[in-house]
Amino acid sequence: QQQQQQQQQQQQQQQQQPTSVCSAIHSLPSSSTMSIWKSFLQHDVSKDPNIYWASKHVFDHTQSWQDFNSRLLYYMTPQRLQTTIKSIPRNKQMDKVGKILDIAYKRYEYVKQKENGIVFPEDYVEPRKVQILVMGGSVALGMQCIDFKPIEGKKKAMQREYCAWPRRVYNFINHFFPGVVEGHIITVGGTNTKIATELWKYNIIPEDLNLSQQADILINAHSTNDMHVLTELEAMTQNLTLEDMVHEMQEEFIRTVLQPRSSCEEREPPLLLFLDDYLGNEQREIRKTLSVNTVGNRLSTYYGLGFISYADAVRDFVYGDTDEWWFSPPNWPNKAIHPGMGAHISMMYIVAYNFLNLATTYCDRLEIGPEHIYDSNVHGMPELRLNQTLAGEPRPKITNALPPEMTKDLSLDDISAKWHEAENATIALAFNASECTTTHATFTPCTFTWEWSILQAAGKNILDVVEPYITLNDGWEETNENGKTGLIPTTLDAKLKMRFTNLTQPVEKLNFIVMQSYGKTWARSKVEVRASVLRNREQAAEQTMEMEGFHAKNTSESFNYKMDLG
Repeated sequence: QQQQQQQQQQQQQQQQQPTSVCSAIHSLPSSSTMSIWKSFLQHDVSKDPNIYWASKHVFDHTQSWQDFNSRLLYYMTPQRLQTTIKSIPRNKQMDKVGKILDIAYKRYEYVKQKENGIVFPEDYVEPRKVQILVMGGSVALGMQCIDFKPIEGKKKAMQREYCAWPRRVYNFINHFFPGVVEGHIITVGGTNTKIATELWKYNIIPEDLNLSQQADILINAHSTNDMHVLTELEAMTQNLTLEDMVHEMQEEFIRTVLQPRSSCEEREPPLLLFLDDYLGNEQREIRKTLSVNTVGNRLSTYYGLGFISYADAVRDFVYGDTDEWWFSPPNWPNKAIHPGMGAHISMMYIVAYNFLNLATTYCDRLEIGPEHIYDSNVHGMPELRLNQTLAGEPRPKITNALPPEMTKDLSLDDISAKWHEAENATIALAFNASECTTTHATFTPCTFTWEWSILQAAGKNILDVVEPYITLNDGWEETNENGKTGLIPTTLDAKLKMRFTNLTQPVEKLNFIVMQSYGKTWARSKVEVRASVLRNREQAAEQTMEMEGFHAKNTSESFNYKMDLG
């Protein structure tokens, strides 16, 4: 009888063991995001992991910043964190959340079994980690993060990358779930969403990052640079408002990233999230500073994306006291856009809370499929008396199709027709992406690419990459100035000639992302680019253009130059 009771108890325990992220969430006393977050707020060593210990910096061995972290938790209450959730994913994007949770749980189970001494067969395929990529500018890079903090720690022990919120988020997640998430950061100072679109479109991501074909989550953190004063000046030259310019940049990024696959060689669209971290003060007028927030809300609900706003969470702190510098950039009202450590710690809490909310929302959703499918067997939904179509009901939507582009002239008169055109185009494509695996993806649109800060993150030099193709170098050398690596001429009329042979695909375009700056070194600097394309040993195209390296603003910003050789 005792053996039978023990066997029954073991069977009951096995039945109670979670089999997925959702079953683990539903085994908790409450599955609400706020309740789960509160349950892990206990500051008790015996109850680790908890939120405090997960947020303690890996380099803070002496807990120098304990009081600072603790005080920020008093500000970042669960109810305040809830206000940062501006939009949640919908349709295919919410389906992507489910896939990510499945990848995460398989990886979690593998790590746990390995820790328990389980030996796997030689042919066992190790479950992969969830791949997260943050793309941003100097704020996400952590500029001035270690410079502004109310408690001094060992500054030498922390580089700005490790002070910035992206690296903190990855450490936070891995504290709770070791070995489940792999985080990547592509942050380039002076770049905005327009440049990020080019990086993604042409896959300018080093192979070393192991995610060029399988980024599961992509966070766009360019909001501050999208509101740069130079963006505003560019908008004026095109007779656009700043808000219109930000809208066009961000919508192009969305449509580039979420473009449905037409073959297995193309990348599967990731879960796309936008983070709004902009409080000012590129602009002085409050309503104008809200432009990027307005655009984010508009596009996220239109395309069914996740939108997170750090700025909305702390506006009352900042507007109520513009002299504070825990949550906003210091030195206001002087021009300043880089916040200190307090903002980065707070953003860590906010992003982590939003990740948790994605999981709880997915697990608590009603699984009724497309909205037009009526099924009374789902969670007590009402049963229909008659199986008939009622007049005026919306037509079923093809959830894989992107909606029509939200141009300035898109109106109620033609939006339905354009929406159905997009759906019909998706149907005509007749491509079933469910048959693809990550090993199929070989998305390499460019013959040759490099980007200095990405090479720097991968531990490579520019000349290591370009040297094999150089046939003439008369006066160009590699330099590193203020942490920025580049090629510079050492004399007037310096020449650098490169040749690419044995190409497997035609070259149709040259795309340059060039940083323009200021000062004596940059004054009146220009470079002339000449390109020629040979096809079947005959000249097929030849183009010449000039690129400027300077401008009349005391800041640095990147611009895009393109040469069409098609």
